[in-house]
Amino acid sequence: MGYLKTDRQVHKRSNNIVGKAFKIKKAKSFDDKFYSVLTKKVGNKTVGEILKQNETNGCCYFYSLLLASCNPKLKLVHGYLRALDKVDYFFEPFGHAWVESDDFVYDTSCKAVIEKDYYYKMFKAEESQEYSNMSEKQIATLAIEAVESRPRLISILKDMKEFQSASLELVKNVTDDFLNEKAAKKIVDIKIEQKEKSK
Repeated sequence: MGYLKTDRQVHKRSNNIVGKAFKIKKAKSFDDKFYSVLTKKVGNKTVGEILKQNETNGCCYFYSLLLASCNPKLKLVHGYLRALDKVDYFFEPFGHAWVESDDFVYDTSCKAVIEKDYYYKMFKAEESQEYSNMSEKQIATLAIEAVESRPRLISILKDMKEFQSASLELVKNVTDDFLNEKAAKKIVDIKIEQKEKSK
């Protein structure tokens, strides 16, 4: 197979793997029935509505977290899809996040449910960290980390109840550790504004 060198090649390889899964009945697209059971509210929308309406590709850490936070039986996984690793001038592992339940993987980037054995084999998936039964503090921390350099996600982040109940100190610590200065300032400002409104 060889290593992939461009984002276009990565996208094409991923589409080929998922497309084959659909053809051999190892995958199914997220459908209206799937979205309808994701009733957890984030602001005035459900997680199902957010996943259905938004372009989720490239934001797997955030959208996988939203999905996993809907049901304690779901497990959030951070890891690597080695079939998509890139080598250009230097090696770059393909970091990814997905959700698991029993024998299935829920991938928010391609909006599909894929048989776990197939997913792990074809993507050469490797787990680096898994999260289950997450606390509100853990969800808030992971959500803040996931919006790094993705400002379009900040508006969804501020509507998450886990973010709203997080302490200002937690938000400052996480943003200082993980986010660029501009995104960190914006998130801390939102948190300060929320705190002042609650007085």
